[in-house]
Amino acid sequence: MFFKIKRKDEWGKPYYIFELNEELIPEKEKQPFNKAWNIMKSISGKTGIKIFDSAEIMDAVQAKMKEIMESEDAARAMAKADETGELTLVRDIKISLFDHGTGRVTGLTLGVSVPAGVSNMMSARAEDRNENERT
Repeated sequence: MFFKIKRKDEWGKPYYIFELNEELIPEKEKQPFNKAWNIMKSISGKTGIKIFDSAEIMDAVQAKMKEIMESEDAARAMAKADETGELTLVRDIKISLFDHGTGRVTGLTLGVSVPAGVSNMMSARAEDRNENERT
């Protein structure tokens, strides 16, 4: 599959997240796809519905993950997740992203959560790093 899109509207104004793998588009489909994609982006820009690239979201979130996961908020959330066995919110983060509908950079707020067992995984990674530094 070369294109997927998902509507997100659970908490506020709707927006779309897409995944595009241009290298997978069959040659005969490229021109019709590009035409349809440009129409979709134009309509989105005119209606104010944002369209974000999933890869750009992942890059922006990963850039903040180390800071987030080493915070006191994360320690509390990991302890709560381990205690309850449920996904637990660490904190909301705001990332800057290119809106493919308007052609402008805008902000998107996302919640960062941890599942149960992450604290054990983080501890194991820290022990591995310490062991590697000693050898």
